[in-house]
Amino acid sequence: MTEPILSPAYRYGALVTAIYDADTIICDIDTFAHMWKKDEIIRLYGINAQEIKRSKSKGIDSDDVQVGYDQRDVLIEALGLDPENYPRKVKYHEVATSIIEALDIDGDGEPDDFDYRVLPSPVWVVIETVMDTSGKFGRLLGIIHKDGQNLNETLRDIIGGVEFYDGKIHPSDTPIVPPKRKA
Repeated sequence: MTEPILSPAYRYGALVTAIYDADTIICDIDTFAHMWKKDEIIRLYGINAQEIKRSKSKGIDSDDVQVGYDQRDVLIEALGLDPENYPRKVKYHEVATSIIEALDIDGDGEPDDFDYRVLPSPVWVVIETVMDTSGKFGRLLGIIHKDGQNLNETLRDIIGGVEFYDGKIHPSDTPIVPPKRKA
């Protein structure tokens, strides 16, 4: 497998507005002088959490889904929220079409049932963004910091490993830091 091509990391203030699962969030990013990039889907860099959607074709059963919810609850807690306020069931929410299309998990072009957790009030974080331009996903990756804590590393410790989109699982003590900028 070839190495993914990652752009340099940039640091922004952001409001986490929703959580999809333990490795995907939706946030509004303050890009500069209060110019906002709204409803940005961020995949957490280095984190590959269990899905919270059953899939017979991918071998994801109800036990796997419960693990996914447990991992998602760790993220909710790390953001300073109470997981009890986010029930473990799938339901539709009124969301922007672009978000539903971007979360088209099976790639069939139709919105999927998904457990989209809109937060009652957005949570302020600092996010380091890295663009994966390898072509496979071409998505925005992020490292979330709250109160000086790297939340990606908090999740890494729960999940038990790190995956940097190179097809390998790295040891659980691997630091999650953005790639270095080339000189």
